[in-house]
Amino acid sequence: MVSPIKWSFEKKIKTEKQAKSIVNTIDEQERKKLFDALNKKIWTKAEKKETIEKIPKLEKENFRIDSTNWKEITDPNWVKVKENPEGDVREYLEGNYKWEQLFTDESAKREANKAGKKLPASWTTYRDIIEKKYKWNYQNFLKWEKMIFAGWRTPNDEEFEDIDNMFDLRCADGSNFYGHKDEWYDDESGEYYGLSVRCLKSA
Repeated sequence: MVSPIKWSFEKKIKTEKQAKSIVNTIDEQERKKLFDALNKKIWTKAEKKETIEKIPKLEKENFRIDSTNWKEITDPNWVKVKENPEGDVREYLEGNYKWEQLFTDESAKREANKAGKKLPASWTTYRDIIEKKYKWNYQNFLKWEKMIFAGWRTPNDEEFEDIDNMFDLRCADGSNFYGHKDEWYDDESGEYYGLSVRCLKSA
């Protein structure tokens, strides 16, 4: 005869009537074992759900601001861009990443704050998302979080580099999350580099 406990897990209990029927067929000792097993199963699901809910959620697109009336310039690599009046945000005007914007550390914090948005606290936020939401599957992270390989801008020669090959995302503590198509790192590119920004979803 199949144990009632084993039966209850192999045959999904869908109704209260089914549950009562099983409980009524077993003695007190077996009943306690069944309740303990079911409670453990319920709490495991609840804890898992709570963990998932605690994982920070990213917005589905990179952050950008209104670029109306910005001046148009061409960088030393002959990449056409727009530049904001403060000179610390650049926007691509052509290519696969047209409209993508790159921010210095100061401009990322300033503009996100003006827009009522929050930056990820640290590069570890991205690590936690990859670990807890995607079980270390980096390719799924890239796909479902819609990562954009917009490259970055150097502060000295003002060139755009690694377009189509990598992304670099600013965080609130000054660190940044640096990714290629096959691997990722924590990074500190410096406050004056032009990097992408991905904000957190509002709670």
